[in-house]
Formats: sequence, C-alpha cells, structure tokens
Amino acid sequence: MCWYASTSHRSPILRGAVDLTPLSHPPRGNWKETLQQCLEVVQRCVYLDKDLVLPPMGASGAAETFFVVASTDVPRSGIMTTRIREQLEHLSDLKAKCKLTVTTLPVELPAGHADATLEQQVQNVASSVTQMILATRERQQPGTGKHAKKSN
Repeated sequence: MCWYASTSHRSPILRGAVDLTPLSHPPRGNWKETLQQCLEVVQRCVYLDKDLVLPPMGASGAAETFFVVASTDVPRSGIMTTRIREQLEHLSDLKAKCKLTVTTLPVELPAGHADATLEQQVQNVASSVTQMILATRERQQPGTGKHAKKSN
C-alpha cells in the first residue's frame, strides 16, 4: 500500500467518495448484494499499487459511501471518477435501484509534510483522510441537513 512513487517526488493525494443512495425505502432487491457488487467494481477501478479503497464503514441508513484514497491530482481525478461511474453503470438495474454520485477532494496536508519521514507522511495522510471522512459522515447524518458535495 504505497501512496508515493519515490521518496524524492510525492504525488498529490485525493479522497474519492462513491455515494450510493437507494431510490426506494426500503431499498429494492437485495441491497447488501448490490453494495457488495459496487464495492468490487470500485476496487477493480483503482490502481492497486497507488490507490486504496477503504473498507465500508457501515451507514446509519441504507445509503453507503465507499471512500478511495488515490495518488493523483485534481485534473487527472476525472479519469478515475469517469472509470468508476461508467463501470458501476454497467451493473444491471443499478440506475433503477439507487442514485450514484462520485466525487473527489484534494487531501490537505500539514505544512512541512514534504520534510517529514515517510512514516510521518503516511500518518499525516491517514489523519487528514480520517478527518475528511468523519466530516463527510457528519454531514450525511439524518437531521443535519443535506450534505453538500461537488459532483464530477
């Protein structure tokens, strides 16, 4: 799980999110099976040597978000989001079952990050991504209003 090409050149890091929100309540068909199929598709869409699909965190409702940590920059993130979206849309009946949203955000790293040891850099990325995910999940909680996201 190496996010960096070498110690002399650091790639930008993005946090991607694949949101699946069922169109009906309760969700149509076997929702757990649908989520598992989607997770497998997302895992096949990322680079195994540079990107990481985080394990599902379990949602409070039927909606699910799969998070991706990707070693790419914002301009190139469209390639990844398009690949994920197109592959998920190939799943039978997905459009009839849920709303799909794929987003990316740059991971903000602390000042001095580039001068830190590799272990500290990995910890910085993990801490920043964790904060981003917790903030996203907080916005998604019922009663806190609709989560505002930039869709690609």
